[in-house]
Amino acid sequence: LKVEGVATHFPKALQDSIDRAEVFTREKSEDNVIEVAMMPGKMRLKGTGNSGGYSETREVAYDGASLKFMVAPKTLAEIVRDHNEIYIAPGKLVVDGGAFIYRTCTGEVEET
Repeated sequence: LKVEGVATHFPKALQDSIDRAEVFTREKSEDNVIEVAMMPGKMRLKGTGNSGGYSETREVAYDGASLKFMVAPKTLAEIVRDHNEIYIAPGKLVVDGGAFIYRTCTGEVEET
């Protein structure tokens, strides 16, 4: 299966940010997701829960269109830990895991 899109790398140090966001997202067991916003040169992780939230912006090597997606913290942690290249194309994020391909839909993001 051919994977298309802008290739980028999520830094391994992102795991710390995921852990901090998950402190809040796990309060909502049915909606335990982190919002990831990708913008040229940076990404923002945001996790919210009943008692508050966490947001962090990091520099990344990404020069595609601004977009956002929601992902379970454990899934994002596995992507960061196990995969070097992530492909971002209009409307989707794709991780080629060899034996599997993970895809998720993306949407537009407003820069703040």
